[in-house]
Amino acid sequence: MSGGYIVGVNTGSHDASAALVKDGKIISLIEQERISRRKRAVNESPRDAIRTCLMDAGIELSDVSCVAVGWDMPKYFALEGRGFPVDIFRKRIGVPHEIPIHFYGHHLAHAASAFWTSGWDRATVIVTDGRGEDAATTTYLAEADTFKRLAQWDLAESLGRYYSKASSWSGLGPTDVGKFMGLAAYGEPRMAMPIEVTPDGYRLAGAERVPNRTMPELREALNASVTPYFSACFPYGEGDGMEIMAYADFAASVQSSLEAALSSLVTAAVGETGCAQVVLAGGVAMNCTANGKLARHPSVEELYVPPFAYDCGVAVGAALLAARDSGLTGVSTANGRVGAYLGRDHSARIAEVAESAPLAGRRLSDSDLAACVAEHLAAGRLVGWYQGRAEVGQRALGARSILADPRRRTMVGRLNQVKGRELWRPLAPSVLAEDRDRVFTHDLGDLGHHMLGATHVRDGVRPLMPATVHVDGTARPQYVRRDRTPRYYDVIESFRDMTGTPAVLNTSFNLAGEPIVCSPQDALSTFLRSGLDVLVLGDHVLERTGQESAG
Repeated sequence: MSGGYIVGVNTGSHDASAALVKDGKIISLIEQERISRRKRAVNESPRDAIRTCLMDAGIELSDVSCVAVGWDMPKYFALEGRGFPVDIFRKRIGVPHEIPIHFYGHHLAHAASAFWTSGWDRATVIVTDGRGEDAATTTYLAEADTFKRLAQWDLAESLGRYYSKASSWSGLGPTDVGKFMGLAAYGEPRMAMPIEVTPDGYRLAGAERVPNRTMPELREALNASVTPYFSACFPYGEGDGMEIMAYADFAASVQSSLEAALSSLVTAAVGETGCAQVVLAGGVAMNCTANGKLARHPSVEELYVPPFAYDCGVAVGAALLAARDSGLTGVSTANGRVGAYLGRDHSARIAEVAESAPLAGRRLSDSDLAACVAEHLAAGRLVGWYQGRAEVGQRALGARSILADPRRRTMVGRLNQVKGRELWRPLAPSVLAEDRDRVFTHDLGDLGHHMLGATHVRDGVRPLMPATVHVDGTARPQYVRRDRTPRYYDVIESFRDMTGTPAVLNTSFNLAGEPIVCSPQDALSTFLRSGLDVLVLGDHVLERTGQESAG
């Protein structure tokens, strides 16, 4: 391999993505769902994401030295009892034979995506998800450009699948783990669960660590461990989603057991490495309730979770691994602490879309824009907010957001109804970074910049922002800095100065079953199909005239 441009991809069954790296530095990360408009890009090729990365950089596939895949596909197919059809794979992702393809283990790619964007030169890394090729949890000591594997758990003890199966049992879907986490706050953890804490981390009750089992055998082993426990919990059978609150104690018990396993993993791994800088990756690392508690773990000095901790991020990890393997040194320091704004920038198209929209519009200076949006929010209006380069990941962070007044508890029901979400699901606050100690009992550190941790809202502040406080008194905040999102910062500052409330309500700019909007046209289409009141595209403020249609 040689240096220069490298494309990394995730080609798993969901969250297809592509990343572009040049000389070890991340240029972009594009999620296939944002292009195809099919949420989570289930069973989709990342072809469109690859094409978009290249187009935005002004290069062709022929300018790329290699394509790196965040799965060891030959091993994955072998574990499933099949041969790997490499030619069909190349055709599926659109990579000709003259461009080398390199495969990396899924958990190693997760670890690389997290450690090499943390800005640290040494860390304890924990990867835990549904599955890699044959692993579900792996711990590492990461130093500079190397990863030393410490321990590994197979699919029979998958924390990701355990949590997913519990979500299904409650009557939510297997991919509705975020909803299930929200449900847990309504219950009490009083039911026995199959997770057992051990000196090396955890184990699933009844699970045997038998080498060389087939994938069906591993899946059945996990089912055999969890089903007796789930069946013993009220309401004693699988739900259909019609009485979801009956499963609140069940959800709380599953959440508590997951937190115990993660806490034990951290204790064991840090005890072995001696390094209190802890990095999490994998789908389980998106559990913000657990993350908020791990951030205060006695073994943790600082906790880092990248905004792309789930499978889309292995595109970044694979590309960085390929850069390292090309002979490039210093990959660990090439990116520093990476933020979330790695997606597409459609700013050049905003004026065209805004001026052609069937809406009443005006263009404002930045100072007038902040005051105007704050006034709309204070008046109880819902604002679609679209700015600059898109954030990546599952959280809207002030680039593709819906904003509302956090002082009105009725906004929870109204927004959830507008978006087609379950009415009991919580919504989150965006707070100026300098106000975080005033608002929250604990500082989440970097987790707070990407809505990846939950913490308690101070008693005296809760009445000021009730729409963003969950039933357990917590919130999943975003800390907003002017140097990252200046217009968004100014809106929050203006709203704070106008109302005395140091936050705005922020949720993702999408409707149920759809990805977060990507282009200005996506934003306009979503706005016209929704009950939102105001649309802000860049410095254009658009309002309904009564004559608009989705077109």
